[in-house]
Amino acid sequence: ALNQAKIRARYQIPPDRALLVFHGTLHYWPNTVAVKRIAEELLPRLEAKGLNGQILICGMNPPRYYNHPRITFTEMVQDLPEHLAAADIAVVPLEDGGGTRLKILAYFAAPVPVLSTPQGAEGIPARDGVEILISQDMPAMADAIATLLADPLKAAHIALGGLRFAESYSWDAIATQWMAIYEGREPSPIPLPDILTLSAKSMPKPMSEAKKAAL
Repeated sequence: ALNQAKIRARYQIPPDRALLVFHGTLHYWPNTVAVKRIAEELLPRLEAKGLNGQILICGMNPPRYYNHPRITFTEMVQDLPEHLAAADIAVVPLEDGGGTRLKILAYFAAPVPVLSTPQGAEGIPARDGVEILISQDMPAMADAIATLLADPLKAAHIALGGLRFAESYSWDAIATQWMAIYEGREPSPIPLPDILTLSAKSMPKPMSEAKKAAL
């Protein structure tokens, strides 16, 4: 099991504090701009709402000139899945860039609910409100963060929707599809577990009253 408490303890983040996460190659300009948006737009809006959480920003060459007291730059880490799983929410405030946003699949697999701009989710056919929440700008993303932190059941549904999506890209699922094609059969839809049948153990824990009070 991924040890969420270990990650929080490493960076001295209290267990009752809301925790966000973003990762990538941080000298890549779209990711650099995303850090700027987090520091200068997103976090001030969260603070104005009284939401004083913390964000882990993981990756090489962090732009520390876009610092904020609520940002913890981790540099590159060897245990990235544990860092992602320790968070309450993953944010992807990208404005541009190319390619498939593989970071979103990593967040889905953690699993952690994902908030993204439309540009941040390009190349990932996830459904807004089912596997991911799409925010058009930073005010909307701040509102969505506040909503998820106040509604742990909704956060759990988004996280598990993302997990089901990620499972459809597993090697086993892909191999099954390719074998069907190789054998001349129509590939079958990949079975996904119903959210209501998933064990309570796999559900993200509801936010405690202590955490709500600390926001």
